Amino acid sequence: LQMEHLRATATRARDFHEQLGPDLAAEDLGLRIDEIVKRSHALLPVDSTAADMLLDQRIASGLGNVYKSELLFLHGIKPHTVAATIDETTRRCLFRMGAQLLRSNIGPAPRRTRHVADDQGPLWV
Repeated sequence: LQMEHLRATATRARDFHEQLGPDLAAEDLGLRIDEIVKRSHALLPVDSTAADMLLDQRIASGLGNVYKSELLFLHGIKPHTVAATIDETTRRCLFRMGAQLLRSNIGPAPRRTRHVADDQGPLWV
């Protein structure tokens, strides 16, 4: 967490772009998934939750509350699960699926993560 104290009349432009993790919607992950998993270990405090891990834009950018909830549900992980207990394979799956969900929802149509022909709606959660 960074904080900068400015006077009420002061302004300053800051570029935090270099602190963002790989953009899950824009990039083919390829070998970058290894970087994302390493960042998920290195950047989080030990008591961070699974929800914290997915929402931390320094690890991988793009996931928000809806995708976080969908991914955790689909993997059977409770949001308050301690991230340190999530194994490497599951972390890879979470971020890969997150990238797939983001890319499949690029465009003006309503967001959809559930593709089942029933009347239950476009999202799992």
